[in-house]
Amino acid sequence: MFSNYSFLANNRNPYAFCASILYRTRPVETIDNEQRQKSLRRFSEAWIQRSEIIKTFVERYSAPLITYEQFLREA
Repeated sequence: MFSNYSFLANNRNPYAFCASILYRTRPVETIDNEQRQKSLRRFSEAWIQRSEIIKTFVERYSAPLITYEQFLREA
């Protein structure tokens, strides 16, 4: 499927990314709304930083970009 490339850029839907990290790293049932919002803000900022790096890489090297969700659909 990607035989002409040595690198494939991959990113995930930001909502799925943040929710996944929140539920994997926090006992969600035990944190209050303020803590949840602070965590989600940090995770969303991390997603933005990561996405900017991926975008630069894709533009600079013409690397194909596929989302995690596309990959699962295509598999």
